[in-house]
This record gives sequence, C-alpha cells and structure tokens, in this order.
Amino acid sequence: MSVNVPLRTVYAYDLLSAGAIGCRVDAAIESALRSGHLIGGQIRVALDGEVIYRRDVGVLDPAHGTPVAADSLFRLSCLSRLLVSVAAMALVGEGRLSLDEDIHRWLPDFTPLLADGSLAVITVRQLLSHCAGFPRRLPTAAVAAEAYQDASVADDTQLPDTLRQLGMASLRYRPGSAWGHSMASDVLAGVIAQFAGGSLEAALQRYVIGPLQLRSTGYVVANQPGPGPVFVKGQPVHPLKDGILSCADDYLLLLEALRQDGGVLLPKVLIGEMAAIQTGDLQLQGWPGRGFGLGFTVLRDPLAADSPESIGTWRLHSAGGHSWFVDPLKRLSGVALTNTAGNTTDSALARLLRNAVYGV
Repeated sequence: MSVNVPLRTVYAYDLLSAGAIGCRVDAAIESALRSGHLIGGQIRVALDGEVIYRRDVGVLDPAHGTPVAADSLFRLSCLSRLLVSVAAMALVGEGRLSLDEDIHRWLPDFTPLLADGSLAVITVRQLLSHCAGFPRRLPTAAVAAEAYQDASVADDTQLPDTLRQLGMASLRYRPGSAWGHSMASDVLAGVIAQFAGGSLEAALQRYVIGPLQLRSTGYVVANQPGPGPVFVKGQPVHPLKDGILSCADDYLLLLEALRQDGGVLLPKVLIGEMAAIQTGDLQLQGWPGRGFGLGFTVLRDPLAADSPESIGTWRLHSAGGHSWFVDPLKRLSGVALTNTAGNTTDSALARLLRNAVYGV
C-alpha cells in the first residue's frame, strides 16, 4: 500500500538555519583538510548575534600534533588593519581626527612624494580606503615574508622605521586616483598613535581591545602560548614578525559589535560611513563587483562578484590564510583564522566557506 506524503516547501530561510549552515560548513572544512587548503584553524559563524557555528579544527603544527583549541592564537596578518581602522574612526567620533584633513597636521615629518617630486596631500579618508598610493609592502621586505605574512601593522618598536621607509618612497599614484590594498594602515597607525602618547598599542587598547574586553588580542597576549608556524604549500615557515595576535572568538566579537551599530565602539553614523563605498567607479584588483569602504570591501554587484551574499556585505580575506564577512541584511557574520597561508590568493578557502554558509 503506497502512502502519498506531501513534500514540504523549502524556503530560502531554511538554507540559513543553524543546523543547515553547520552541516554545510562541516563538509566544507573536511574538504579543505583533504585538499590541503587547511591544516589548522578556528571557524565561527553568527546569525542575528548568536554564534551558531563554532569549530576548532586541525593542528597548530603537525610535527608536534598540537591540536587547535578555542584559545589558540593566530597572527592576524592584514586582518589587523580593521582594528586600526576602528581606532581611527573612534578618534573621528571624538572630534579629535578629521577624515578629510591632510595627515601632515599629525605627522609633520612624514613627507612622501609623487612621482614628479611634488609633495603629496593625503587624507585620513584616503588611508582608510587604501586610495593613498602606498605600496603593498616595504621595499626591504624579505622575499619569504612577502609570500605569507608581512601585512600585519607594525608594532611600536617597528612603526618609526616603517614610517621612515614609506616616507622616503614615491607614491604609486596620486592619492584618490586609484585603489590598492597597501601599507596605508601603517601610516594611519602612525597618526592614531599621536593621540596615545606615541603608542599604537595604547591606542588600540583604549579604543578597541579594552571596550570589547578582547582578552586574546594584542601584540603580546599574557598567559597564552604564541602561535605556531605558518604553512606555505604544506611546509612550516616561522614568520619574521608576529604582529597582532588574536583568536576567532575575539575577532567575531569585533565584527558583531560593528554589525550591531557599534555599541561601545562607534556611533551608528560612523559605521554607516565605514560601510559606504568610498572608491566610486574604481575597479578593485582581485575584488570584482566590490568597492572599498573605510576598512573593508563592500559588495555592490553580486553577479560580477559571483557571490551569493547580499548587496552591501562587508568582506576581507588575507594571503595569510584568514577571511571574514558581515552580511548586514541577513544579519550574518563569520570569521576563519588559519595557519595555512597562500590558500586565499585565489580566495579558495574563503570562497569554499562562503558558499557553504549560503548553501550554494
């Protein structure tokens, strides 16, 4: 005897249920482990402010078999730039920093030149939107470091020399005329350090780390073991510098604080300014269909980006192996911190996780 069972209609929101997302992300992670796109990492996804997926996977170092744990630390690499951007916007909110004023006011000895030898006028907005013309890395960066990890913002001991080198180099283009992810964040770090006794670390503590009580974030994290090696094509490499350290739980707290209108961090209007595309019709190399706000990319054309995310979604990924996103419309956010560099040059791992979250 046959029984006719009506098929339930599958709605779009079923794809974004906690259970469905968890199953798909688990499958994506297993695939990434098999392919070598992931050796060890922390992955978190939040929906409407609630963490719906949390997984610590793989090992910090296969040679020692140390598993990744919830409190394992990772080098943020260029993801550290978001902390600097938030600190700068907090100073804007206090009225101590202006987005459209020449940074020469705060860094009088910092005098980068245009290709024709004339002095460049650079604003805080251009630093935040990476339209200031600075290079992607220092001319003196070691070849090995270029491949994976030299994008962390310099700490207090390194920052003076970093600014000196950037100040001596010619800009790649006139500020405001093009876009390129660059060391503009280090210059911005030099600006905000002026408001904290010359210390970038003190500024980040005051405006980001302290207000959110990020207990595993900083250039030095007390009572926690340091990060292991970074793996490039499966081989362990020990970076020349650690930069800012963090864990996925801390970074997700930062993302959610911004998604939920800032709270203790920033006024709502300033978060809106960060999420507004600042780059006009400029094409972002490596980011089709996206513009750049004040600290991250912003999705403008899902078809061009080949992305299931909502228009207005914020996203960054790093050659150091990390990625994060915030979809304000769907109230989704997520972060993956890994020790597996080079897998996001073509955004392979970031794309795999993104598609798993959205069910495509």
